[in-house]
Amino acid sequence: MSTLLKRKAPGPGARCAANCYDSKAKECRCVCGGLCHGLGRQQAIEALYQLLQTRPDAFDDCEIATLELTPEFQWDFPTSANPPRGQATAHA
Repeated sequence: MSTLLKRKAPGPGARCAANCYDSKAKECRCVCGGLCHGLGRQQAIEALYQLLQTRPDAFDDCEIATLELTPEFQWDFPTSANPPRGQATAHA
């Protein structure tokens, strides 16, 4: 199971993983607050990164996993520490 987000403090709903982004249920109970819910892994990654482009502080209380992206996905995170194309690094 690939974790996309992990809240720094443990507890219920502290991770966003396959049980969220692959879910068929209507309600999201994890740290993403519904952003990634039911989208599938790749679309959830892209939705997360698109949000972080405009709101880099959106998940300040979380660690963002290192993830492999498809070559078609363009990472344009507006910081001086751009990860290499096709990867993202933990956001702290």
